[in-house]
Amino acid sequence: MDKMSITSSVEYDSRIGCFLGDVTLREHTGVAPHCLVFMIACITTRWKQTVAYYYTSNATNDSVFAGILWDIICRCHAIGLNVAAVTCDMGSANRAMWNELGVKCGWQAETVNSFCHPCDETQSVCVLADVPRTINVRTHLVKGQDIQLPQDVVDKRGLPCATVSVAPLKRLVEYQKDKDLKPAPSLTAKHLDPLHFDKMKVPHAMNICSTSVPAALNLMAESCGWEGMCYNSVVFANYEQMF
Repeated sequence: MDKMSITSSVEYDSRIGCFLGDVTLREHTGVAPHCLVFMIACITTRWKQTVAYYYTSNATNDSVFAGILWDIICRCHAIGLNVAAVTCDMGSANRAMWNELGVKCGWQAETVNSFCHPCDETQSVCVLADVPRTINVRTHLVKGQDIQLPQDVVDKRGLPCATVSVAPLKRLVEYQKDKDLKPAPSLTAKHLDPLHFDKMKVPHAMNICSTSVPAALNLMAESCGWEGMCYNSVVFANYEQMF
């Protein structure tokens, strides 16, 4: 399930003979600024199908989301589709829906990442945060906010320090700016200083969180004597393994 912003407007659709644009989510009213879409997709093959959509308001009741999700899972079960997991981003309404379903996580609480299948008590339905969003930790780094890794991760991976920094990437971009042969050709200045909408583009984040970037950083540390930045390079080289 995912939500997108739309232009708020009520317009007449001559094909179906009615006005569209008002909120269609039950127990909510007003002109809709968002559209919420539910889609089912196969885990092992490339197959997906939109099954429901709603025009929604800015403020939503989490119990309504949970009820719709519950109904879709039951309808899928009735036609032989086994829903194994639900994926959504970590917006406030979705996190409230997690609470409604008994899903929780936090520093001071035991993590519960599934709920009982409404049609089969022997099965559980897992709840997953949208995986591509986690790659966008890039946004945190390009703001100049370093990440401090837990000591157990540093020890397990044999890292020389616990700091993940964007500084070596900036140095790499500056180094290869005017060169024909670039150590990391997919990495450019726009990836380290993204505009507002670029921050939400997962492919741009993948240009940083790729295998070629840490390989280039290690190359510069070994062949060009970037000792002062070497520890950051090593941490970035292990980025994919740690996250």
